[in-house]
Parts: sequence; structure tokens; C-alpha cells
Amino acid sequence: MGPDLSNTPPPRKKSRYLNRVQNHGEELVRRELEAIAANRGWRVYSGVKLTAIIDPKPPNITNTEWSRATRQHLDFVVSDESAYPVFALELDGVNHRNPEAIQLDRIKDRVCAEAGLDLLRIESRHLNKLDDGRTIVEYLIDAHNMVQHHGTDHWIHECDEDCLYSDADCVPGEVTDYRHHGAYISNNRFAFPNHLTHNQQRIIIGAAFQGLIASSTPTRCTFIREDGWVEAWSWLPVGPIEYLFQSTQVRNYSFPSLDSCALAMDLCLIGLAQDIEQLRQGNPVIVRESDITRRFERIANSRMHTPIHEDGSYHCADGIYFRVDHHCIWPPACSCNK
Repeated sequence: MGPDLSNTPPPRKKSRYLNRVQNHGEELVRRELEAIAANRGWRVYSGVKLTAIIDPKPPNITNTEWSRATRQHLDFVVSDESAYPVFALELDGVNHRNPEAIQLDRIKDRVCAEAGLDLLRIESRHLNKLDDGRTIVEYLIDAHNMVQHHGTDHWIHECDEDCLYSDADCVPGEVTDYRHHGAYISNNRFAFPNHLTHNQQRIIIGAAFQGLIASSTPTRCTFIREDGWVEAWSWLPVGPIEYLFQSTQVRNYSFPSLDSCALAMDLCLIGLAQDIEQLRQGNPVIVRESDITRRFERIANSRMHTPIHEDGSYHCADGIYFRVDHHCIWPPACSCNK
């Protein structure tokens, strides 16, 4: 006899007016947050109205901002056992890139900052597992927790008896980040357990040795955008006018254990290593020189990015190697060469 289906409800016909309660990325993040929360005594809430946990209006928020904030929700809120918020998390996809969404995100960021609620933002395409088994969600949470555990002064480097650096390399007062936390010396070399790109660097060096790419040293640059995001670009030459190119965006986090520019560049390096694997399989990942030049030209005409140099350029820097040296990371777009 077959299974008794008498108590099984008939399959529902899907309505074209209904959408999923959570998209695939949100479901992945929710599951991971719940797994992390289970080990730390936290609780996870989805789709929380902003004013349900922040009320009354913080003093430095305008009435207009507050009026708009009252209609906003947070993707996830993580609380302690007493339901007091620990931090919030937003999963930002392509729908967060239009002007209206950017303005609403700024208001949401300001309200959370004024209320003392840390808001972590993650771009939806960065949800794959890292080399150490964590995802970027857990990596950000760990970095955030380090500040809560150690305090802000812990990240200010002191050249004392516990310092691992030589006198020439030690910079007192320098802010160290989570990537360097727990550094130790192994076989006369530094080891960084929280660094993201050890395996990727080996992949890139191996590809250059095999002649798959023309150089093992990627060129990288970052832009701090006015909408509160850091954008990083990184590329490797494959041929005279052919490159592997990656760009990524991460939130410009304010807690001292995380260098947002370094995180963005690490994610670019991870992407370049993935491109190399695609290149081995003959998949189309090559970007032409002219395409990268157009990217720099668009950046130069954009009001959204903060220039990386006093003269307003986005690809030039003086004094990288010598005080009088002029260095351009992308000569085809450099006005000095025209």
C-alpha cells in the first residue's frame, strides 16, 4: 500500500501576486545568524520595524528624517537573551543602489548611529564561505565582537615588550585591525589567522608561474564614496591589453577593529583567484583595457566618490616610491600622458 495522503493538504496554486517571504540571500543569512546565535545565547529577529527598537527620536535626528525612519525596517536584529539589541544587519542587493534607496539607507544609518545600535551591512553577492570556513557574515560579527570584548584602546598599537615587530616596522599609535589580531611568528614568518587571502595569493602566484597570467602582483585601489560605502578595484594583466578585473563594495564601518578598505581589497583578491579558476576552464572572464579606462573616466566624472589625490584625480599619486616620483595606477586614463 502507498502512503496515506488523506491528511496531506493539496498543493497550493501559486498566485502571481505573492512573493517569497525572504529571498535566497536573506534565507542564507538568517540561517547563519541563527547558527551563530545558538552558540552565543543570542536571538535573531527578521524584518524588525526600526522604531520598534529605537524610540523616542534621537536628539540629532531631524523631524523629517524621523518621519521617514518610522516607515523603515531592519532585515535582521540580533539581541541578547533579554531581547535587548546587540546589533542589526542589512543585506544590500542591487535594489539598494538607486538614489531613493541610498537616501533611505543614509537615514537608517544615522538613526542607528545616534541610538548607539551598530548596523552591519553586507553586499548580497559576498555570501560564499571564506577559506577558514566562515562567511563574511560571521567574519564581520567576529570583528565587531572583538571591539565589544577588548574595547577601542586595544586596537591602538603600542611598541612594548609584547610587540612582534622590529624597531623599524613598529609604528606606535597605529590602528591595527581584525586581520592582524592574534598574529604570531611561525618559522620566522608572521602568521595572521584572521587574514582572508592566504590561499588566494598562492593561487595567483601559481598562475603567474604557469604563464596563465602576466604578473603575480595585482594592482589595487580604493575609493571612499559619499554614500558611506568603500569601493575597491583590483586587476591582473593576462596579455598586453587583457586583464582579470574585480570590483567590490563594502560598508565603511566605524568600529576600529575593521579596516573597510582592506576588507574590500581582500574581497577583490578572492574574486581574482576565482577568475583564475574560470580562466583555466576556458570561461570568458577577460576584461579589455578600454573597458577599465572607461571605468576610470566614469569615476572622474562622478560626484559620488572622494578623490584619492589633492588634484582631484582618481588614479594618480605623487611620492609613492620617491618624493618627486609620479605614479599612475592606470596610465591609459592618465591626463599626464596625454
